[in-house]
Amino acid sequence: MKLKNLKTGYIVLIFLLLLTGLAGTVHAGNGDPPTLTPASGALPAATQGQPYTTAVIASNAKTPYTWNPLSGTNPAGLPPGLNWTTGGTNNASGTISGTPTSSGTFTFTVQCRSGNNKGPTTGNYTITVNPSGCSFNGTNTGSILFGNIDPMDANPVVGTVTSPQFTCSAGMSYTVTVNPASGWQLSSGSNTIGHTLGVTPSGTYAGTAVAVFTAGGSTLSQSQYGNAPAGVYLNASATTVTISFSGGSLTASLPVGSVTGTVLNTCKVTASPALNFGTLDGVTNAGGATAAVTPPSMMCTMGTPVMVTSNGGLNFSGTPRLKDSSTNYINYNVSFTSSLSGAGASTDIGGSGAGHLAMGGTIPPGALDNAPAGMYSDTLTLTISY
Repeated sequence: MKLKNLKTGYIVLIFLLLLTGLAGTVHAGNGDPPTLTPASGALPAATQGQPYTTAVIASNAKTPYTWNPLSGTNPAGLPPGLNWTTGGTNNASGTISGTPTSSGTFTFTVQCRSGNNKGPTTGNYTITVNPSGCSFNGTNTGSILFGNIDPMDANPVVGTVTSPQFTCSAGMSYTVTVNPASGWQLSSGSNTIGHTLGVTPSGTYAGTAVAVFTAGGSTLSQSQYGNAPAGVYLNASATTVTISFSGGSLTASLPVGSVTGTVLNTCKVTASPALNFGTLDGVTNAGGATAAVTPPSMMCTMGTPVMVTSNGGLNFSGTPRLKDSSTNYINYNVSFTSSLSGAGASTDIGGSGAGHLAMGGTIPPGALDNAPAGMYSDTLTLTISY
């Protein structure tokens, strides 16, 4: 009896172990179709003429896996030069490898079944093969906008650049040349403004798209635009940039009319003018007096018509008048050139002589006859219109 009980216990123990093993095998299969990673969509991009490899992995189903197409048979639409093979543990890997011979975007489909024939799971994929060498990301033309240009502003004007961009095969060297190499200009009729041009230097592609025309690299200086007449200025000839690399070249350009700036009609006045009659008396200055003039510093856009007008002063009554701290007045006259022409940022038109403000002041004969002693003054406003 003891032996029989021992034998029975031994048999039961084996039976339980067999059940445990059987339950584990059923759970691993799960009765589901395979999961593909990635499930679908774009696979990593390739470059024409360069080795390439990527894989689709099956999981979460009973193994081994079966693929369609079979290993060594390429799916329709696979990029030329790439091949489809399957293998690895439980045949779980579908590998795409080789050297693509054509550029473009290619679409293909693969399927996978589980070891208990569940499925198929379908994966729809694309591979983009970039051309060998360098290529533009979109357009090959650019523009530079200098906007409004104040000739009286001494600060450089920095252009807003819209540039074509290019990419190259990893590690590819390229050489950049510009035509014309210098002398870039904006024109308005016969008037020109020179500008700098920022262009990317020659180099080796480092994996980031390269802008042909560099931000902040194109500027105008006041030495160029300070004496420019007002108007819209643009490039009357194109600038081309050639990016040369092993096996080919690209050409980018700033077409005619793509580089622009507008010179404004403007004036800048510094240092208010003054008329100083000094110390006067009715006897010595019975015949009148002439003021010492401190002219304004006045610069206006080249060729701009400038009109100067006076408000007659604070005490005007048919004529400008100086006034003391009481109610005593002395008549005086003020003169200036009312119609001027701007001469640019390098020429002050506020001084004396032809083409300048030529401001003056006089007290007429007899104006001091009945004036009590004291300090007389007035505030005169000149308005400059342009």
